[in-house]
Amino acid sequence: AFDAGLREVVLEVDSAKLYKYWSKGITEPSYFGLLVRDILYLAKQCKYITFSHVRREGNKVAHELAKISSNYGEMMIWMEECPDEVRSLVIMDASLIN
Repeated sequence: AFDAGLREVVLEVDSAKLYKYWSKGITEPSYFGLLVRDILYLAKQCKYITFSHVRREGNKVAHELAKISSNYGEMMIWMEECPDEVRSLVIMDASLIN
């Protein structure tokens, strides 16, 4: 999101541990802690950012994207379109918002 120029961001995560670390600003001397530290650093560069914990069932699009991400050998950013594998889930999410 940051590399794409987005500075107003909502981050949703299904990991309770990651949400706890983000929301409390906890870091530790581990790979996980370094990842959290980097995210918090980038978050400070945003105009608006919020973190929320969402059960996996509540964000099926993100879960499916995580599953298929190993099929891509390089970084992929979808701004106006989405992979065919998640199109039906995106449409379902959009219908729930409206």
